[in-house]
Amino acid sequence: MRLTASVLALGLLAAALPRVAFAQEQRPPRVAPPPPPATPPPPPRAYAPAPAYPRTVPAPRYVRPYPYSYRPHFWWGWGWGWGWYPLYGYAYRPAYPRPPGEYAPPQQSEADRIYTRFSLYGAGRTDGYVGGLAFGLDGRYVGFDLDASAIAREPVTGPLHESGSDPATWGTAHFTWSFLSERSIRLRAETGASMLSLPDSRFAAAQQWRGKTIVGPDVGISGQLGLAGPVGIEGHARLTPFPVRVADTFIGATVHGGPVGISAGWRWIDVAGDNKDAPKLWFRGPQVGLSLAF
Repeated sequence: MRLTASVLALGLLAAALPRVAFAQEQRPPRVAPPPPPATPPPPPRAYAPAPAYPRTVPAPRYVRPYPYSYRPHFWWGWGWGWGWYPLYGYAYRPAYPRPPGEYAPPQQSEADRIYTRFSLYGAGRTDGYVGGLAFGLDGRYVGFDLDASAIAREPVTGPLHESGSDPATWGTAHFTWSFLSERSIRLRAETGASMLSLPDSRFAAAQQWRGKTIVGPDVGISGQLGLAGPVGIEGHARLTPFPVRVADTFIGATVHGGPVGISAGWRWIDVAGDNKDAPKLWFRGPQVGLSLAF
C-alpha cells in the first residue's frame, strides 16, 4: 500500500515538472529599470535686450536763421542755401532714448538761439555806385537789422572822378518777425524807420534839397530760399512811403561755406524826389556781397 502511494506521487511529480519548466520559459526576462533623469541645468539668466539704436538721426524741427557747419560733407556741401539746412544741429538732440539713470546734458534748441550776421556789399555802374554795411540779429521769431549805404550818381552827387563829389547816405533800421521758418526757407516781415541824408557839396550848391536829412517810416519783407547744396537765393524789398518815397530792392544768388557766404545779384534804389525836398535819384546795377554769420 505504501509502495503504491509512493509510486503515484512520483508519477504526479514527473507529470508536473514539464509544465513548471514551460511556465518558466514563458516568463519575460527581467529588465533593469531606467536610471532616474539627471537634474536639469538651471535656466539661463535673462538679460534685457539691447536697444536698437537707429542708424539715422532725426532732423530737428526748427533751424537757425543763418547756421553753419564746420564739418565737410560730400554732396550737401557745408550748408543748404545760405546755411539754412541744419547739418550742424544734431549735437543738441539725442539720436536715441537714453537708458534710465544715464546722465543727460541739458538740451538747447537751435531755434531758440540768437545768431548774428555782418555783411559788406558793393554795387557799381559807369556813372554811380552803392556801397554799404549791414548788421543783423535773428532769433526764432523776432530779430533786428541795421543797414547803411552810400549812393553816388553823377547827375546828383557830381562826377565820380572829382575829389569834391559827395554821395548821399541811405540807412534803415528794422524790427523783424520771421513768419515762415522751415527747413530751407525763411521769410521775415520788417518794420522800422529810414533816413536819407543828402550831400552838402559844391555840386549841390544850387539845389533846394542841399544838406537835408529826411526821416520816415519804412516797411518791407526779406528772406532766403535754399535751392541745392550750398546754393540759394536771398533778397529784400523795402519801402518808405513818406515824406519822400524811397524803394529799395535786392535779389541775388548765394553760395555758403561754413560761416562765410558770398552773394551776387541786382540792386535797385529809387528816390522819388520833387527836386525841392529831395532829388530824383535812382540806382540800378549789379551788386556783390560778403557775409559772416555766427
